[in-house]
Amino acid sequence: EVSALISDQRKIQPLIQFLAFTGCRLGEAIQMEWENILDGFWVIQRKPECPTRYGKGWSPKWGKKRQILLFPEALRVFDFQPRISRFVFPKLDGNRRDSLSRSWKTLKYRQGILDFQIKDFRT
Repeated sequence: EVSALISDQRKIQPLIQFLAFTGCRLGEAIQMEWENILDGFWVIQRKPECPTRYGKGWSPKWGKKRQILLFPEALRVFDFQPRISRFVFPKLDGNRRDSLSRSWKTLKYRQGILDFQIKDFRT
């Protein structure tokens, strides 16, 4: 199932691949900005001025700042990701994504996958 999901050619594919290669939380990936990637590391930290669907301000689970070493597969995702905004995985208009609900359902339907959630990439 994972192979089918990461090989499908959809606009959300880079984000799906990144989630699969890192096991990160969807909210963390959606909030990722280009400036958070430094020398092969991803710095996850509070963003008090970052817009969200609930207003301003975002923080990672448990509110802890941390650095994650990115494996080559995850770094390769960035090679093909256009820099149309400060967000690494924006919507087509460059704004931050709020969710993947509809796109995720469509992707699973196209691949004939019924019982797989985004958080299953974490296990």
